[in-house]
Amino acid sequence: MRKLKVDSSRCKGCLRCEMRCSIRFGNDFSPSRAYIEVLRVVGREEEFVIRVKEGCDACGLCARECPYGAIALEGE
Repeated sequence: MRKLKVDSSRCKGCLRCEMRCSIRFGNDFSPSRAYIEVLRVVGREEEFVIRVKEGCDACGLCARECPYGAIALEGE
């Protein structure tokens, strides 16, 4: 079984993962359609949290798109 492994400490907030996921599911850049979400930590301008939403099928496109290694695909 595949699943995403997230290391938010490596995230730089580029949103490439959200963009790629939303393009797959909605054919445009619409973060609300993405199954991955990048949130800025309140009060910490350079810190982000990556949240995988319910419904993610662990296709791995977000992991391949992340230039910082904040998302990895584990499993088969």
